[in-house]
Amino acid sequence: MANGYHVAPDPSAIPELLRTIGRARRSGGISHPAPILGFLSGVFEQNPGRISAMLSEWHALDEVEQAIVLKALLYARKPEASNFIKGVWSDRMLSILKQDLRDPRSAPSPDLTVVNNPGDLDFLWGRFFGTGGATPVRTIIKATKLKSRRADPENVATGLAAAWSLASNAGRYDRVLAICKETLKSADPATISILEDIVAKAEQRRSAAGS
Repeated sequence: MANGYHVAPDPSAIPELLRTIGRARRSGGISHPAPILGFLSGVFEQNPGRISAMLSEWHALDEVEQAIVLKALLYARKPEASNFIKGVWSDRMLSILKQDLRDPRSAPSPDLTVVNNPGDLDFLWGRFFGTGGATPVRTIIKATKLKSRRADPENVATGLAAAWSLASNAGRYDRVLAICKETLKSADPATISILEDIVAKAEQRRSAAGS
């Protein structure tokens, strides 16, 4: 629902986007918070001066949504984010955040550089869609080599998911395709082989879609 945000970033759209996310989550359309957390933390990080405006409807969020937003603010690591947290902080907020951190689906560190599971991929794609930055995509590219670790089924699944998600998003978004092509110029042989296949699949999808 926020995948196209990076194409034309607009912080003023965040309140409505939060309402949309809330409706989708409550109806079962969003099963875990990692992509939302990645997206919001990226938006907050890039627009610290607009955090209060983006969260103008804070009190309309339910506790689950507030926990996600609180964590995204912490991940943004900006003085404005800290100031917002201080303004809404309460013992109840601490309880909500502790409960969220105990959730096994809780997202990884904001400094994630190594993908360990598909949930990490969701977080990184959220970061990308919130910022348009190359770093999350490059981390996902590194994860594609996990699919060659045949002795560990989870690694294989994560590597395959990384490759599939790259081909899918590169087929839709110019920025992802450009990052893949740029990475090809300096990648190691194993990554080059994987990336060439990803780029080829992405371009096939674009051709089939008439783009």
